[in-house]
Amino acid sequence: MRTKVAALVLVLTLTAALCFPTLAADGEDDEFYIKGETLLKYNGAGGDVVIPDSVTMIYAGAFHDCDGLESIVIPDGVISVSSNAFDGCVNLTEVSIPSSVVVIGVEAFLGCGKLERITIPDGVVEIADGAFADCVALASVDIPPSVKSIRQRVFSGCTNLVHVTIPDGVTSIDSCAFEGCKSLESIVIPGSVTTIGGEAFQGCTELTSLTISEGVSYIGPFAFAACTGLTEVSVPDSVTDLGGSAFAKCTQLETVWVSKQFADDFEMTYQYVFPDGCELAIRGSTATSAHAVAAPAATIALAVVGAIAVAAAVIIAVRKYRTEHPKPRRRGSVTVTRRTIDKR
Repeated sequence: MRTKVAALVLVLTLTAALCFPTLAADGEDDEFYIKGETLLKYNGAGGDVVIPDSVTMIYAGAFHDCDGLESIVIPDGVISVSSNAFDGCVNLTEVSIPSSVVVIGVEAFLGCGKLERITIPDGVVEIADGAFADCVALASVDIPPSVKSIRQRVFSGCTNLVHVTIPDGVTSIDSCAFEGCKSLESIVIPGSVTTIGGEAFQGCTELTSLTISEGVSYIGPFAFAACTGLTEVSVPDSVTDLGGSAFAKCTQLETVWVSKQFADDFEMTYQYVFPDGCELAIRGSTATSAHAVAAPAATIALAVVGAIAVAAAVIIAVRKYRTEHPKPRRRGSVTVTRRTIDKR
């Protein structure tokens, strides 16, 4: 019986070795688990880490939640940093990304709360959704011209991000791309951009300078909502679709420069885009004659409500007076009032 069991164990061991020959052979050491040219998992303690030169791809989640990781050197030759590769590395302060990298995956550096700066090299063509979201210490980013689309939530929640350079060549800024970047002070959107997605810059409360270049045709709902530092905005003539509440809750916004056509279409199409109280200024007109109330519908509604209230008050007053000072009427020998009936 024991002989049969031993033989069975031997057969299973040989079968496993034949079916999975590379599992042990490809492992570099106890620190890195590498299969072929792909770094599948980092098993080390962290600190300052240099990835072996043989690696060309960092697999999804390879360094996920590695609390001890402080710095990482990615070797030249790596093409892809996959999704969630470094997410949750809360003590990571420095990353060296080589020029060979083409793709930075979804949420690749999500929640790296101590990462203060990142250099994205020319050659990167895709920075996927949420790649640097919630990197709360990140202060400055230069996006390379090789990137054509700034994806959803890429820098969302980067509350200390002060400076961003968007190069000419980017064609779209997707929804929530910079949402909640409370320290962002200025932004220039180049003419190559045609689409600004919904909530793209919502809640950028320190944003005081905004340049939207001619070429943008679509600004999504709430795109710049709650940007409370904005006092003046110019909407280019190229804009043909402006989403609802695009500038809602921009409480300091005083002047919005627009084309005459935009102003003519305003009451019908755009009355819920801007906060009440700001003014539309038509480009090419003098400052004294160009201004129009930015929310005429709201103003008219308030006026109507006020008029109704006054009218109601007058009616109530008249009725009260008539009640207290009734005018007598005669019906034969009976004088009828609202208070008494006196037969004579």
